[in-house]
Amino acid sequence: PHMLPAAVSPSMPAGPNLPDAVAGWPALTHDRRWMPDEKCPVCFACARPFGAFVRRHHCRLCGQIFCHGCSGNFVDGKLIGRPKEQQSRLCQVCIMYVDGPAAQQ
Repeated sequence: PHMLPAAVSPSMPAGPNLPDAVAGWPALTHDRRWMPDEKCPVCFACARPFGAFVRRHHCRLCGQIFCHGCSGNFVDGKLIGRPKEQQSRLCQVCIMYVDGPAAQQ
C-alpha cells in the first residue's frame, strides 16, 4: 500500500496547511525517507518493471519509487518543504495533497 510520510495523512486538509506540515522535516543531502532503488524492481503504482528504458523516479513527498508515467506531477519545491528544488516530482497519490495554481500535471 502507498504510505504517506507521518507528517501527511489522508485526513489532513490539502492546500495551504501542507507546507506547514512538512516544514519541520529535516533537510537531508541523502533523503532517508526515500525507498532504496534496489528494494523496488517495479513501479510502486503500476508494477511496470524497471530496466534500461524504464527509469526509477522517487516521489519527493512520500519517497516511493515510480515510473515516469506514474510520477509526472511537478510542484514548486517550496510547497513541500524542499526550497532548493524549483520543480519537485510527485506521484499521483501525493499530488492530491498539494493543490493550487503551482500544481501541474
